[in-house]
Amino acid sequence: MAFDDELKAAVEKFLEQNQVGGRLVETDAALAKPIADLDRLWWKRIELLLEERVRDNPEQLVFPEEGRLLMDCGLLSDSLLRDEAPRLRTDLFKELYAAGEKRFYYLSEWISDRLKNHIALEGLQETTAQIQEAVEVIETPVQVRLREARSKLYMAMGPFFENLPGFSPQAIVLLSSGRLDETLSRFRGEVPPDQASQRDRLLDLRTSILSRARSRCTVPAQLEMFDLLGQVDERMSAEDRLVAAPSLLVQEGTREPGIADRRRDFLV
Repeated sequence: MAFDDELKAAVEKFLEQNQVGGRLVETDAALAKPIADLDRLWWKRIELLLEERVRDNPEQLVFPEEGRLLMDCGLLSDSLLRDEAPRLRTDLFKELYAAGEKRFYYLSEWISDRLKNHIALEGLQETTAQIQEAVEVIETPVQVRLREARSKLYMAMGPFFENLPGFSPQAIVLLSSGRLDETLSRFRGEVPPDQASQRDRLLDLRTSILSRARSRCTVPAQLEMFDLLGQVDERMSAEDRLVAAPSLLVQEGTREPGIADRRRDFLV
């Protein structure tokens, strides 16, 4: 059965069981099966939407308004809202696209962030190996002390990194272990375009993780940790500029992975 036909049948079954409306799934056994069917179809529709969006733009997920109503508001079919559909749709659009500080972290944003972070990490091991062959990083005593201070701050920030929405465990470990900073420290001076792109994605990943973690702070003392990390980063950048590094060699003969290779398992 085609998806649209399956959805129509499931909606009709639910409305048939809930003609008056207002019945609670938790206490009404007759609604349990129709609700379970709608829930399954909701996830299936999201999968179809994701496949469509990735085909259109493998580098970034951009969802249309109807897609956001589906993913972020759970609106699978207007028929389920009965006469309230026009008013509720208007109210939901206002909430989704309201100006000012966001109140919620929506599912569409979470999935978009996961793909963006997956792209940032893909090919990282190969790129790092190339950089290590081309560049020898020698730390100054000041850089060693700054790196150790940053490591201590990451340890203190551990609770803010736990189950951070939108980021895979791999990304969090990469940052908190210092490996992300170590990799970025090797992108000094002029680099080939492909490595510059990788560097920019990793920088964006680091900034995004720290910004999201900082948003969890509730007292000034917690915010001070992130402010101190910013000061350490600035001092480290100043030290990096004082350290001369040879230009990276452009590596030839490496296979560019296809889209199917690079976009697999980004939600894992």
